[in-house]
Order: sequence, then structure tokens, then C-alpha cells
Amino acid sequence: MENFALSFVDVIVFVISFGASVLIGVYYGFVSKKRQNSPSEYILGGRQMTVLPVAASLVSTQLSGPSILGMPAEVYAFGTQYWLIFVPATIMTIVVCKIHLKVLYEQASLSSFTYIERRFGQGVKKMMSGVYALSILLFLPVAIYVPALALNQMTGLDIYATAMVLSIICLFYTLVGGIRGILWTDTLQLVFMLVGTVMVSGLAIYTAGGVQKVWDAADRGGRLVFFNMTPNPTVRVSFWTILVGNTFVQFFHLGLNPTSIQRYVILPQLKDAKICLIAMSVGYVLFNALFLVTGLALYANYEDCDPMKVGVIRKIDQILPHYMAEIGRHFPGLAGFFAAGLFSASLSSMSSCLNTLSGCLYEDFLARTFHHCTELRKSLMLKAIVLILGGIQLVLVFVVDSLGAAVFQLTVSVLSISGGVAVGIFTSGMILPKMNAQGALWGGISAMLAVGGISVGAQMRLKEPPLPLRTDGCTNITALSSGVSFLESVAADGVSSAEDVYWIFRLNYMFYALVGFIVVLAVGYPVSLLTDGGRVEDENLLTNCVRASSIRKPSLSPGKHENVSYVEVSTENK
Repeated sequence: MENFALSFVDVIVFVISFGASVLIGVYYGFVSKKRQNSPSEYILGGRQMTVLPVAASLVSTQLSGPSILGMPAEVYAFGTQYWLIFVPATIMTIVVCKIHLKVLYEQASLSSFTYIERRFGQGVKKMMSGVYALSILLFLPVAIYVPALALNQMTGLDIYATAMVLSIICLFYTLVGGIRGILWTDTLQLVFMLVGTVMVSGLAIYTAGGVQKVWDAADRGGRLVFFNMTPNPTVRVSFWTILVGNTFVQFFHLGLNPTSIQRYVILPQLKDAKICLIAMSVGYVLFNALFLVTGLALYANYEDCDPMKVGVIRKIDQILPHYMAEIGRHFPGLAGFFAAGLFSASLSSMSSCLNTLSGCLYEDFLARTFHHCTELRKSLMLKAIVLILGGIQLVLVFVVDSLGAAVFQLTVSVLSISGGVAVGIFTSGMILPKMNAQGALWGGISAMLAVGGISVGAQMRLKEPPLPLRTDGCTNITALSSGVSFLESVAADGVSSAEDVYWIFRLNYMFYALVGFIVVLAVGYPVSLLTDGGRVEDENLLTNCVRASSIRKPSLSPGKHENVSYVEVSTENK
């Protein structure tokens, strides 16, 4: 891939995007009258945040550099079946609003896993918090490394230098600005993500010859896949993998991950949390629609001369950076907005995850030991945790570069494990009064082993090849001297043919969260019944439709936080 130098306009755009982020952190850390001098302020913003920055933060946090690069490449290679993404997002929004949101809102704390402690005890809480921490520590280096690698491929800028500078910027405004600084930085970064994505998508359509040319090329290439109705759960993408499998992915990815839960509970009213949940789903779907259009437009540009098949790029995920290096370089400012949007997505995820994870680790593992400390000291401890986590993340960027695919596979596996188990335990705790601590613990452990085993075994399978790619229009087919052929690169990713691998290990990764959810209930509920079931003394831990009629009335009036104060959990679960 040919490198190019960023223009003066590109550099200005890039500097403005991250300079503004630093200034926001400085303002909330040193200028604003609302200082981050207590855990409630640093993590929850005093629970008095407004809808706009929270909704924007929810949307931007769900996007990352790998998703901005990966989704267009997925459509380029496998077609448009992902257009159905709005269906699981809609299902998730309705279910979380009806079952989970009110309970989580009323049980708010620094850590979303405090609900699990109140419902099932410390053992289950620490298990879930530990798995979540591991998944975040694996995810963040990948989220930073991937866009740094893309920028290196485009411009030749050093991967490590880029990753370290931007990580330090993010760590600074996360450390000093607290949740208020993060929310407004996320809002600014969402603007850069949107502008960058729209500009790249529009340019790709323009250079392909217009919307009709893009559609015609996609039709000729078999990319217009709207209803692949095969019931085979091992295919890469179908109607059922999106409708069923991706729905459970979205339950955790959008609805029930600790970062999202933190955003819900920092709002002053329950209705505001519902608005933000809906806004997040709509924003997530709209961005994915833009990624889909971008993928089709990229295919139209390279319909008869695929860069990967001729060895110009080695992986399909490089298709968007390659396009920017080849075409985008001629439009001053475009590369700057693209790079700013790419890194904004990753830094938004990084800052939000660091802030949320610091609250989880403090509340779940340290709060009981240091409950006697002043609020200021507790706030300083949270900042120290953020600093330590940021340092670990920086070191792990080098590990990602050294280990490559092994880290990516491990990250996907751990994220799959934490997602399915979390959805299963949160949901069963709210809708099954007889589910007890023993059931939740053994159900969670069984689900982790099941999904972890499937994830490990899945590494034996061959990766599914993309839809046909052409080279008949190439005028100068010159592969890289160190490159490998397309078939060799695919074969290198597996060790066995599909027929040699047991079907469970060929299961589409989108079903992993569903498997985890099913195992939690299938093991946990019988274990609960065999151990005399459970008795929920505080029925506010149950979803509204399960509670006794005498307590179905809203416990907050009218959905506000005026009568609720932040209290650390300092007593054993009943």
C-alpha cells in the first residue's frame, strides 16, 4: 500500500479534534466549579447530567476504530445482510426498557455489578466484575492498535508513537475531567466520527460514479444479500444470525454492559434514561447504515480489481485505509477528518471504559476496605486506578503488535463469555425470584466454560471465504514481494477443513452470547431449585411485572433522584 503525507489541512483538523478534548478535560478538572472530589461526582456526575451529552456518549462509546474499519470491509466481502441490524437493536431497546432499566436505575451505584451483589452475593459479583475487567483490558489495546495500524498504512506514521500520544491524551482528560469531561469529549468526538464517515462515504460514492453505479456493481457482484434464510447456524451471516444471534450480542454490547448502565443512572429522571437508550440504538443503527453504504461504494470502486487478491493489501480489513491512501489523499482535509473520526471512536471507548472500570474495581474489590476514607481520598483512589489501567493498556499495545491474531482471538472469546453470562445473570436475577446465589454462580461458571470451550475450539476451523473477488480489470497486477496469495492467506488461518471440525466449533460467533445466556438459565435455575430456591427480600431487585402488587408503585417520585443519595454497599448481601 502506498503511503502519503498528511496535508496541512489534515494536520489542523487532527490537532483541533484532540486539542479540544484536552481543553474539555482541563476545564472540568481545574476550572469548573463542579470538581471531581468524590466518587459520586467522578463516576456518576452527581447523577444530575443532561440528556444530550449522555446520549451522544452512549452512541460514540459503542463505536470503535475496529468497527469503523471492519463493518465496511464486512459488507465489501460478504454483502448487505447486516442491513437487518435495526431489528436486534429495536428488540434490545424494548426488552431493556421493559425488564432491566427501571431496576438498574433504582439500584444505582459506582458499579453496575452492585446489583448482582444485592441479588446474589459477593461471590457472583466478583466473578462477573473480574471477567469484565479482563475483557476491557484485552479490548482497549486492540481498539487503539487497529486505528494506529491503519494510519501507519496510510501515512507511514509510527504505530507505537501514534498509539502512545493519543492514549496519553485520552488518559489525561479521563483522569482529570471525570465523567463530565468524558461525556462532553464524547459529544465532540461523535461530531468528528459523523463528519468523517459521511465524507468518506460520499467520496466513495462519487468516485464510483454515483448511487446507481454503486447499486449496479453490488448487484453484479452478488453483494445485495437481503434475506439469506439458511437455517445453518455455522454460516458467517444470515437472516437468523442477525435476528437471533445478534439480538443477544446487542443485549450486552448496547444495553447491559457496565458503561451503558453507568450512563443510564447518571441522569436525574428515569424517562431521561429511556430517551438515551432509544437515542443510542437509533444512532448505532444510523452509523451502521453509513458503514454499509461505504462498504458497497468501496466494492464498486474495486469491482474488477480487488487489492487483496492482487497482493496490494493482505487483509480485507485494510480496504478502507487503502482507499484513503489511493483516492482520499487528493482531497485536503478528508484524511484528517477520517483519521480524527477513526481515533475519536477508539478514544471514546477507551475513556468511557477506563472511567467505568475504575468504578467497578473500586466498588467491587476495594470499597469495603477503604470505607473509612474521606470522599476526597476515595476520588483520588479512583484516579489512581484510572492511571494504572491506562499504563497497563499502553504496555499491552506492544503485546498486541507482537502476538497479532492470537490477541484478537482471545479478545473476541473473552468478550463473548462476559456478554452472554452478564445478560443471563442480570435477566435471571430480575425475572426469576427462585434463582439464588448457588444457581447464579454455577450457571455463570458453566456458561463461561461452555462458551470458552467453543471459542477455543473455533480456532481449528477454516475462515469462510468472501464472495467472489475479481482481478480482470487490473492493468498492472503486481503483488507485494512479501505477500501471499488469497487462498494461502485463508488456509493459514485454519488447520482443518470444515468437515473435520465438530459442528459446535463451527457455530457462528454471534450465537456465543445466546449460548451463554441459555447455559446460565439451564444450569442455574435447576441448581437453585435443588438448593431450596431463593427468597428475594427486597423485591425492588425484581423487574416491575414480577414484583408483588403492593410494591409495583414507582419507588421514585416521579422517576427522579431527589430522594436517592449515593451509598456505597458496605453490608453483606442478605
